[in-house]
Amino acid sequence: MLKDRIRKYLPVVLDLETGGLDNKKNPILEIAIQLLEYRGNNFELGELIRYHIEPFKDLEIDPESLEFTKIDLSHPLRNAVEENVALKNISKAINQQRSKYECSRVILVAHNAHFDLGFLPSSVNISEDPDKDDTDLLPCFATLILFDATTSADAVEIFNVL
Repeated sequence: MLKDRIRKYLPVVLDLETGGLDNKKNPILEIAIQLLEYRGNNFELGELIRYHIEPFKDLEIDPESLEFTKIDLSHPLRNAVEENVALKNISKAINQQRSKYECSRVILVAHNAHFDLGFLPSSVNISEDPDKDDTDLLPCFATLILFDATTSADAVEIFNVL
């Protein structure tokens, strides 16, 4: 059972695209999570949930960020939603997955996890207690450290820690 594999943690892969590097001044522009299924003692890709986010009017968008991410905010097929709608739906999906596997906590897996986590507002509730704000305590696994691994064996060893 998954809850026994990683000490009751549910791994959730997260990726954000932002309008800059400052989580106080720049908005989230896109968010995606990849849920993982656990079958036969192996992880498999589960549901992918992604949203284009309508940036808050009071926040700044750095043109360099748009150039880097290639995001076109005016693209007719972008179909952006308000941030709170996306985060509510993502929180619900994560909590359903957490309950399914009887996990008590979530561990975010992201390329630069602490950067992404800094953009998530405290309104994201993915804890066992629906009244608890735990985004500042949410554990993360940053895959950025894999780039420092000198061999693929080193990278595998890092993942075996989980």
